[in-house]
Amino acid sequence: MTDYREDRITLASSDLDVLARLTAARFDDRGQEAHRLARLDELNGAMSVVSRALAALGRHSISECRGSHSKWDVTEDTRAFYDALCTYASLVRTVAGEYRALSAEPAEAISAGVRRRNLSVL
Repeated sequence: MTDYREDRITLASSDLDVLARLTAARFDDRGQEAHRLARLDELNGAMSVVSRALAALGRHSISECRGSHSKWDVTEDTRAFYDALCTYASLVRTVAGEYRALSAEPAEAISAGVRRRNLSVL
């Protein structure tokens, strides 16, 4: 479990923009492409955990607020969602930081082996 006294992690829109461009990019170098895919798989896995945690929290909160007094622990659901969100946000910040330089300089990135797939690529 997360220590709830720790500092908050900020999820910035600019980080998500970098990840969107990274998702659309393709690297000519097999090693770089394999790394890109591994990082995106990691992000997608973390996103799935956030989604499931939020869905459970939503279902259980609706049930509890309507007076069902079910077996669910909404406090635990809230903590699970927070943990999943912190993990995802931290990973977003890390991966965006890793690829931000490519995103900031598309001409250099293209000459370094990034293929354009659409207009929003690195």
